[in-house]
This record gives sequence, C-alpha cells and structure tokens, in this order.
Amino acid sequence: MSWHHGDYLSLAQAIAAMLAVFGAFGVVFVQRHFEAMKQAEADRRSDIQTKREMQDVIRVARLVVETLVLTLDEAREAVGKQHFSAVSSHTLEQRIDEHIAQIRQIPLYGLPTHAAMALLGIDLACTNIRRVVVERARVSGVINGYGSYIHAIDEQIASIKNRTIKLVIDSNE
Repeated sequence: MSWHHGDYLSLAQAIAAMLAVFGAFGVVFVQRHFEAMKQAEADRRSDIQTKREMQDVIRVARLVVETLVLTLDEAREAVGKQHFSAVSSHTLEQRIDEHIAQIRQIPLYGLPTHAAMALLGIDLACTNIRRVVVERARVSGVINGYGSYIHAIDEQIASIKNRTIKLVIDSNE
C-alpha cells in the first residue's frame, strides 16, 4: 500500500486531533493546579488570621486574670481581718462577680484546649473564692478560724496563677 497525499493529510489530522485532546486535559490539570495553589494560600492566610485572633483573645484573658488576681489578693487580706463586715463582703462579691462575668465573656471557641480548660478552671476557682468570702461574712462574729478561709483562698489563687501560666505558654506558641 502506498501513501498518497490524502493519506498524509488524514494522518496529520488524526495527530492534531489527539494533540487537541491531550491539550484540553493539560489545560484542566493546569487550572486545577493553579486553583489548588490559590486555595492553599487562602488557607494559610486564614490560619495566620485565626492564630492572631486566638493570641489576642488569650492576651485579653491574661489581662482579665491579672486584675482578678489583684482583687483576690485584696479579698484574702480582707477575709483575714477580724472586723470583716457584710458591707466589705458585698463589695468583694460584686468585684469578683464582675471578673467572673468578664471571664465568661471570653470566647472559648477556637482556643487551644489547654487555654480553654485554664479559663474554665479560673472561672471555677473564682466561684469558689466567692463562696469563701460569702461564708466568711456569714461567720463574721466568730473570732477564731480565719486561717481556714485564708488557706482556702490561697489554694484557689495558686490554682488561678498556675492556670495563668498555661495561658502565657499558649499565647507564645
């Protein structure tokens, strides 16, 4: 069989058609590759933004906890006084309640587990200290026994300071 001019043209047309099909597949793969690169960059930016927001939340939490610790130190001193009154108890309760409300306003969603658990533990410790202050005010006429209240507050403050260290560690990661 001999090849004629028309046979060569048919062969060229078949080769061109195959190249067009491969080119179309190539375009799809290249587009998919570029889209994957864009998505990876968007995800990376989103992760960076999320991490920044999380660090900001942890910084705010640390500031709230630091002011809380100052209030609780004052509570410890007040509870140890012999003339601890219902008025001073009420003032301390209000201040502790304000701090508890501030802690409860901190969004836990998206925080590392350790930071979220630290905030929940701090909330619980504040609630326990508030109970100690209320109980101390209830027995304000009793002269002896302040040491147990002070000890209870000291334990809770130590717990809060320990959890605050976890917040510092998480914010530095």
